[in-house]
Amino acid sequence: MRKLTYVLLALLAIGFTACNSNPIIGEWKMEMPEGEEGGMPSMDMSFIFKDDGNVNMKMSFMGNEKIDSATYVIEGDEITFKKEGEKDETVKYSIEGNKMTISDMGNGMMNELTLIKQED
Repeated sequence: MRKLTYVLLALLAIGFTACNSNPIIGEWKMEMPEGEEGGMPSMDMSFIFKDDGNVNMKMSFMGNEKIDSATYVIEGDEITFKKEGEKDETVKYSIEGNKMTISDMGNGMMNELTLIKQED
């Protein structure tokens, strides 16, 4: 009986670890393309993905700051952002180490965005 208790505790611990192993969870900050920073006004963008399916987006441009929130759903290599009263937006993403690349944005403004994961 005691051995069974240890096995169950170990499985429970593994289950909790697996639930928190989603690599997208955390803060991601936009990486400025090389050589463009000098000619562009100051711009910062970050995403904070939470494990409850919510995401906060923060954008700062020329001294103006905007904070927005939405929910997100991940299916395969796609993230769908959902915000009440607005059309869902689906983008492709990939993560390599501490870099996330978001592409196929379909907004006509930007084809690809690189984000760097911030330290916890």
